Amino acid sequence: MTKLKNVTLKKIEDAAKIRNTASVVSNGRVLEEVENLENKFNQLVASLEMLEKTAGKNLKFTRFDISTIQQNRKISHKKRGELIRSSFIGETQKLGFSISKVKGVRYKINNNNLIGIAYSSERLNRWFLGLPSENFYTIILLCERTDGKILNFIFSGDFFQKIKNHLSTDEHGQLKYNISFKNTDYQLIVPQMGNENINMFLDNFDNLK
Repeated sequence: MTKLKNVTLKKIEDAAKIRNTASVVSNGRVLEEVENLENKFNQLVASLEMLEKTAGKNLKFTRFDISTIQQNRKISHKKRGELIRSSFIGETQKLGFSISKVKGVRYKINNNNLIGIAYSSERLNRWFLGLPSENFYTIILLCERTDGKILNFIFSGDFFQKIKNHLSTDEHGQLKYNISFKNTDYQLIVPQMGNENINMFLDNFDNLK
């Protein structure tokens, strides 16, 4: 729907430039219908989320089929992040870890340490993520490549403590994590510190112990 909406907006813009009223009107109707469908979809997602909270309040996280998530590009970015977090948590359960949700992107591992889990999709070999500025034990950055592969960066507690006071914040006070990929290296851009190579944190589940 997002792609169709953007294409339609571009058609309206181009038609307006050449004063093609008929095209503006017809594409305006298409845009209105797309927005109606988008609203209905968002309402459906919200209803499903409410049902999940009600029915699964005391249930463990379900391990989602990541291939299904990857193929469904119609899922909103927010919902996609939730599903990929749940898939990651399902994988950690197989390794003997117990991660429970506290609120939003805040989780507790083995009912003890507070951790943050952020998600982002790729934008030209870069990922932009954000997490609340809280006293996390460590953080996990889930980066989805354009081919659908999920990169799990699990920072050590020491590394997180080293960088957290040097990160930028947005207007809401969230810490910003900017990851780039060049040649064979994944790097976290840390203002005042430069680029930090984070290859060693990829799928490093030992940092959850």
